[in-house]
Amino acid sequence: LSVTAPIIAADPRSTMLSSMFLWCLNDALTEETYNAELAGLKCELELGTFGTNLKVTGYDEKQPLFVEHLVKRMTDFKPGLLKVCY
Repeated sequence: LSVTAPIIAADPRSTMLSSMFLWCLNDALTEETYNAELAGLKCELELGTFGTNLKVTGYDEKQPLFVEHLVKRMTDFKPGLLKVCY
């Protein structure tokens, strides 16, 4: 799943803020993704040239639910949590 957002590469500041967002989101999801990994699902969130890439691998009938949960967590993630990370 790719989320295209040209603003990410607009300038160095936007790129850095996007990187920090993904770093904090990955940190917040660590426990959930660990449990999913034990069940055979692996998740990768990375910053691409034109947006954010979410890659989920593994064979499990719950994969669509896991992707839906991750997308919901991404959209519900509060910017105020960035203060906790740094």
